[in-house]
Amino acid sequence: MRNRTMQPRTNQRNAARAILLPLDCTTETLERLFAAEPEATLSSKRGFNEYLRAALTQHDITPAPPAGATEISELATFAALAALRIHHADPLKGTEYEDREPPGSAESRMLRTPLAKHPGLTNFCIRARNYYIATITWLFEHEFPPELQAEIAAVLLARDPPGTSNQAPYRTYANTDPETVHHQFRDRTNVTDDLVWIDIDQISRCCQLLPCISKFISSSIDSLSRLCIGNGGLNMPKKLFRLKLAEYAWHGWARLVHIAHNTLAVHARKQLVDGTPSVQNHIFSRFRRNNPIYAPYYASNSKNPQREWRQKTTTTKPIQIEDKRLITVVDCIRASPLLSFGTPLPVERLFDYLKAYFPPPRRPGNDIGSRNTLIKALANAKSNRVKLYHADETSNLVCKIPAPKDTPIYPPDEPNFWDRYLRLQSKQRDATVNRKWINDADGYRQVVEPVLPQQAWQTLNPNYELAVNHAQRAAAQAQSTVPSLHDVEPVRDVGSALALTDDELIFLTRIGLAMERKIADFSLTNSMRALRYRADGTKLKVDEDKLKDLDWLEVHKEGLSVLYTVPAPKRKLLGIENSSHDGYGEKTTKEKSVHRKAIDLCAAAFATKPDVTRVVRYHDLWRLRSTACEPVLEQNDLLSTRVDVIAFNSGTPKYVAEVETMSNEPSRSHQCVKKLAAFSEIDGIRTSLVAPNPDHLWEIMKHLDHPNYFDFDSFPDSTSDNYGRSEWDTKLDNEGIFGQYFDQLDTYRSLAHKTPDSESDSYDYKIVGNS
Repeated sequence: MRNRTMQPRTNQRNAARAILLPLDCTTETLERLFAAEPEATLSSKRGFNEYLRAALTQHDITPAPPAGATEISELATFAALAALRIHHADPLKGTEYEDREPPGSAESRMLRTPLAKHPGLTNFCIRARNYYIATITWLFEHEFPPELQAEIAAVLLARDPPGTSNQAPYRTYANTDPETVHHQFRDRTNVTDDLVWIDIDQISRCCQLLPCISKFISSSIDSLSRLCIGNGGLNMPKKLFRLKLAEYAWHGWARLVHIAHNTLAVHARKQLVDGTPSVQNHIFSRFRRNNPIYAPYYASNSKNPQREWRQKTTTTKPIQIEDKRLITVVDCIRASPLLSFGTPLPVERLFDYLKAYFPPPRRPGNDIGSRNTLIKALANAKSNRVKLYHADETSNLVCKIPAPKDTPIYPPDEPNFWDRYLRLQSKQRDATVNRKWINDADGYRQVVEPVLPQQAWQTLNPNYELAVNHAQRAAAQAQSTVPSLHDVEPVRDVGSALALTDDELIFLTRIGLAMERKIADFSLTNSMRALRYRADGTKLKVDEDKLKDLDWLEVHKEGLSVLYTVPAPKRKLLGIENSSHDGYGEKTTKEKSVHRKAIDLCAAAFATKPDVTRVVRYHDLWRLRSTACEPVLEQNDLLSTRVDVIAFNSGTPKYVAEVETMSNEPSRSHQCVKKLAAFSEIDGIRTSLVAPNPDHLWEIMKHLDHPNYFDFDSFPDSTSDNYGRSEWDTKLDNEGIFGQYFDQLDTYRSLAHKTPDSESDSYDYKIVGNS
């Protein structure tokens, strides 16, 4: 049975284990650390600010006493929350730097939360990680009693081999009471002021550093002393033990930050940011002093000609802001298993991958609309580490892009590289170290090399690197969603200010997040009636008529199904952002649930087709450059527009659909049919016009009864109640509309029949944004 007694907030010894050995603790134990956050940290705001100021100046891992922390557990919570606070900082908001940028420009967007937009850890977060390592090392050496030092050292260097206990996975404290672990482990090592002694029967490759230690810590391993065997064990110099602890702590910090990021809801992160405004000033001062912030630095030398330069904003060195296009390039490489950093990459191949890369809404959008745009971005890169050149004296352009620093800030996904590291360490427990005799100034003695042999590492490294790469793919492409409908919490604490009850606020937040497809277990293809209920089946106390009267709610009923819409201005008040990236949402905020449901029904129907491998909603048509579609789309001036749903077979478009709902704007229906007519000219593509029901169809057809479009011989002398999809099918066929403008007409009902409930979920993986 899993251990449930480890309480790191109330038991100091358990807190010590959690902050020094987070990889060996269960997820539940670490989640307990953050259960009271951010309120606990904000109650110690002064201490947290002191900790953060110290962290921002920590350049190495030299042991340092922790600033600001008064509880042992704070060395974990402050460390993780400091990284998140840095990541979400908005230091340039409201400054003269923001004022000078053209409104709505890419530059102005890149000024907002610039550290979160960087594709990897910034130097600020790296310093925060260094500070975590420095403070826990200091704590270990100066505050822990000898018996607890021995336990910690034994878990690091002499853990149980795999299979000796039912570990999950390989976590020392997963199934065993911590004090039992203490009694089992404490005699395996001994810690003194100068060295750590490991019992001769416990020596294994766990005692050696990984060859990639330099990736984790800026420290030379060439001059490290060998480990000497004597006194019935292996003697590890204190400097070497610090590096082994740092190697473990590098991964431990990543796990703490990852758990904190995914434990704290959006409103909790916002509460942390709003509650610590002085952090903005600490970070902004470093922007102004032009401290190195990004490594690598994905910036451009190009300037927006509309920028309003002002004397007060010009400094000896301009402020560091990155280029949106270069960040998209880096994200694309991170998301693509077949692309890699630091190696020659043909520009034409990179552009092909960019056309198929759909960043999630939490990442900057992909608007590299042409090959020339890509070349210009690479050519104007400010860093000399971004290279663009001709390969082998040919005309083919090749580029090299430096890799960002691996980040643990991404949605839940496995495998995680810190768990792979722990498995690797556990497996090394069974591996015998190579001992050799030497005769030097210290005499004739038996020694062990401080670093794992390269040959052994080459066997282990591929699986570890796969996990690292997998994590970075998740950082570049995983959608950030609420796991369950019943996990939804208000994004902003605005209920009282907006005269909403708690139940009304939850209800409206659920609708808003569902509209943006940000609830993992809810689909717009289903009725929204489920949003009215709690997990126990009881109904939220919501007065729909009141909410409609106050313009908070619109209701659309279709048979037994119901759709809710929270209008865009109200969603904004709730703190729910519009997902406007192609693949995820419409650019306009006005799109209602009626329209969104039709798009998702259509995507689900396309996904079930055997000749479809990928379905994209809200697809930017510039992505079809260099395909058979480009000439027709260019001729019709459509390359800068979007299509509602498109389905591919291994990169070749097969199906295209446009969704239209009734409106007072005939131009919308006209533009919709113009796109479908263009695609209908292309061989091998089947096109569909989709409307919710006969009422919508009736109004749409009125708009299309125009000399430049359908221009019917006569408009039906009937009503929408008596003239449905089948009647329109017959009329469109008889008047030659099918084949000329589009091939098929669909409604909610016909699409639902094409996608049986038992099959719809099994094809979700084909739809961009669903996987």
